[in-house]
Amino acid sequence: MIELVDLPTPLRALFPFQRKYVLTTEEVASLAGKLEGFLKMFQYPRMHLPELFPHVVSFFTLTSDVKLFEKLPFTELKRGVVDFCFQHIKCLEELFVRVVIRNEEVQDALKAMEERIVASDVSAFDELMQNPSFAQIIRER
Repeated sequence: MIELVDLPTPLRALFPFQRKYVLTTEEVASLAGKLEGFLKMFQYPRMHLPELFPHVVSFFTLTSDVKLFEKLPFTELKRGVVDFCFQHIKCLEELFVRVVIRNEEVQDALKAMEERIVASDVSAFDELMQNPSFAQIIRER
């Protein structure tokens, strides 16, 4: 999202610059929609399976982590972290659809998704861990 910096209106006229943020307006809206759809899934009994609970916690953690980046100034490293979180959110959404809507067992759904998840996650995680300023992002949060 590119917005004017939070300055009073007269100052904006003197300093007409824009700041680029880590998340776009569309991504913020998409994240809100994902969370809303996720909460609607709790009306289904299978969403309360004990073996699904760690994945539910992961979903909430990842969405709240991404939300923290909403108003931070853009850097490539921060964008990498957000992309990494979005990859995990997408995988968790697929897991919830398979288990809750399609009535697959949690272990069967995870096995079916495993190859694709491991290949994408390992490369993205390795790339983040190679960056020495990764810890700086954690401190900025």
